Amino acid sequence: MDNYIIFETGNYTTKLGLSSVFEEPKIGSLLKIFTEDQLQTLPLLFVVPSNATRPTAEEITKIIFEEIKSPLSYILNQAMAAACAGNSTNALIIDVGFDHCVITPVLDGIVMLPWQEASNVGSRCVIQYLEAKNIPRPSAFNLLENEFVKSKTNVLFNDSIKIFFEKSKLMELFQIVMSKVDLDKRSTLCEAVIMTGGISNLFDFKNIFQANLKKSLSDNSNDFQIKEIKYINVPEYFGALGGKNVHASFIGGCILSKMVFGDSKYCLTRQDYNDKGPSIIHSKAV
Repeated sequence: MDNYIIFETGNYTTKLGLSSVFEEPKIGSLLKIFTEDQLQTLPLLFVVPSNATRPTAEEITKIIFEEIKSPLSYILNQAMAAACAGNSTNALIIDVGFDHCVITPVLDGIVMLPWQEASNVGSRCVIQYLEAKNIPRPSAFNLLENEFVKSKTNVLFNDSIKIFFEKSKLMELFQIVMSKVDLDKRSTLCEAVIMTGGISNLFDFKNIFQANLKKSLSDNSNDFQIKEIKYINVPEYFGALGGKNVHASFIGGCILSKMVFGDSKYCLTRQDYNDKGPSIIHSKAV
């Protein structure tokens, strides 16, 4: 079977598509885009937020088999999906979402949830700032998503990004995460940073993050302290997506679907669900 349904939930948009169709994924309701026959015959890979709780994962599993009635499914952590898109088993995923920011280490192909840190402030604060400057929401989104601002001297852009870093406390989150990581693993993760989420696609955002990082580092460096980070860019899997990291977790889901659905031992089957219920997700998911 070559077609798989990929469903990725995000803070602001939900991406849907068939993994074998190389075009812009459709955005909208799962039940409106796919027919009942497709939903009940095609395997479904569901990408969940990297900070999803165990009860949330179980509820999603229940929906997949009881409401969608999928025959075969796989639930994938968003951070692991992004790492897969970057072709890396070791990566630091910095998800700059609309409603929150989450930093998640992936080490040796395992999502290190105990090391994860999150902020309840995301790029929404940038939109709110622009709206306060009399830029209506549709125009504000165009300003961000279409990268109209490409000059470091643009006061409006600089001020909005400065406010984002202050309110999200992204640099503090980074330092807390690094303090949890084993000393000899820190450089490994920071040599494979995947920046994702809508605002991360802005012109010069990665350089701004790097500059803020250097400011926050102590002058008393040692062999284990992070001195710089290196970014990984995702490939142009879908031509229409342009290889943008903002789509990293969706692209990772597309790539991984071809692997996991090739062997039923990696997937959740209806029989698995009937035997063990929603809790089966904790033994067959990443």
